[in-house]
Amino acid sequence: MNIILTGNREPSILADSLNERHWAFEFIPLERLITILKESSQTGLSADVIVSVVHPDSAFEFRSNWDNLTPASSVVKFVKELRSLEPFHAMNDGRKWATIPFVMIVSHIFSRDDIRERVEATVTALHSDCPQNLDEIWDVVWQYRRRLLDELDNLDLLIGA
Repeated sequence: MNIILTGNREPSILADSLNERHWAFEFIPLERLITILKESSQTGLSADVIVSVVHPDSAFEFRSNWDNLTPASSVVKFVKELRSLEPFHAMNDGRKWATIPFVMIVSHIFSRDDIRERVEATVTALHSDCPQNLDEIWDVVWQYRRRLLDELDNLDLLIGA
């Protein structure tokens, strides 16, 4: 499984847990990620899921934010931009970046109430037991892969008919 971690800084607690499970991940800052995804056909970047942790440390970075974005609303804004990417922005294997699963892990310091609008992402709480978050990420990826296989199965029926 390939994971892109994003946010204002790398969430070390989650990164450590990913290393323990030997899951492949790469940290890309939130403000640069859309540009990097658009260039992925040249770079070969691919992922099964994008994960962002909204944690207390990121709140301090946002105090001087002139857009008045909270850490949670900046991730919501990113997800909207991700979901609006054109279909030609895809990985080399053809999977579209606009449909890639996105998991937003929110610290208990923030509440889900900070997310006031509908967001096309899985929103979950940051657990003190990080492996529980990893299990949730795995479930999201499994459901995504299942959906892809179902689409291919349906395509096979159309071609074979």
